[in-house]
Amino acid sequence: MVTDNEKMFYSIILQNKDVFENVIKESLKYKINLTKEFIDFKTNEIEIIKSNKKSIVNGYPLGLYDKSKEKFIWFPHINNLIYNNAVKNSFIEDKLQNNKNIITNLFESQVLLEQKYENVIPYLVAMLYTNFNVIRFENDDYNVNLYALVKLGIKDNFDVKKFSLSLSILNINDKIMKNNNKLISRTKIKRQSKKGSKKQSKKGSKKQSKKGSKKQSKRQSKRQSKKESKKESKRQSKS
Repeated sequence: MVTDNEKMFYSIILQNKDVFENVIKESLKYKINLTKEFIDFKTNEIEIIKSNKKSIVNGYPLGLYDKSKEKFIWFPHINNLIYNNAVKNSFIEDKLQNNKNIITNLFESQVLLEQKYENVIPYLVAMLYTNFNVIRFENDDYNVNLYALVKLGIKDNFDVKKFSLSLSILNINDKIMKNNNKLISRTKIKRQSKKGSKKQSKKGSKKQSKKGSKKQSKRQSKRQSKKESKKESKRQSKS
């Protein structure tokens, strides 16, 4: 189940949808030859053709999104390489602070993501590797979309400062939520302590009243016995 903080993080990434979809749209002008060697990481070179001009560029296969299972599946090892080289100790991880698990979860070998969050991982990779472009290959026969990181040289308008500021706001909201939770828990404790003290005072008053009544009955019995002994002594003296 997606947490509130994860939803916020995903929404911040998806705010850049227009930026990266324009890149993907521009990439359709290229004929890109995906080979088995490229998919199997036996080569990082890929052949592209634009305006009948052929060239070889660098690239890396990322993974595929299975629409039927609503799952992003990384190609072997690339998730760990990206995390260790681009994410770990980056400004993104630093901004998330106590919510680092949000981003580490995205780099598990398989990530369950609703279809509306399909592009969270591809867009995030595009943000990390600004000198590359993330492109999409749609395969309707298998109901999957394949994503790759290719150096096409397409410029985007991704605003790093705006993105960084949004992450800071996410961190601030998280702190506010935690403080609110602490305040709520403290209020509960105070209420419980007040109830406890009231119960204790009631118990104490009951005990006190019981003790007082016992003492009072003892006094009355003593007085009664004294009166009776006096009367008895007077009768004996008369007789």
